[in-house]
Amino acid sequence: MNTASIDLSAVLGVPNDADLAAIRKAFRTRMRQTHPDGRPSEDAAAAHEEMVLLNLAYETLRDPGNRAAYDLDRGAERNAKREQYREPTPPPTPSTRVIVLDPAAVDFGSVAIGETPRDQIITVRLSDYSTIRYAWVLKHCGDF
Repeated sequence: MNTASIDLSAVLGVPNDADLAAIRKAFRTRMRQTHPDGRPSEDAAAAHEEMVLLNLAYETLRDPGNRAAYDLDRGAERNAKREQYREPTPPPTPSTRVIVLDPAAVDFGSVAIGETPRDQIITVRLSDYSTIRYAWVLKHCGDF
């Protein structure tokens, strides 16, 4: 079981910096409250799960070596969560690309003879799934 994701101090109901005497006292009190023998039979499975968690909390927090390892794991998990919510770095600005399209493939709308077509706002989707949002008509005379 990954103990770093569980607040073992909260399971026992003690502060994070509790000493061994406070941990032992809280463990015994919680054991009397949650022991399966003192609960109805329909609550036996839930009581068993609580007992497993209580034992895990007590065994981890009473031993200085286990507690130090648990504290390190908790710190690493908190840092990982903090990193998860950090603003993502913006993508790099793409370099300017010049793309020549076959005008038959793009509908610029109708333009009367002798009229200069205005710039069009179109979306062109390329094979690499990138898009061009603005296109300017650079050649406005001749065959389209």
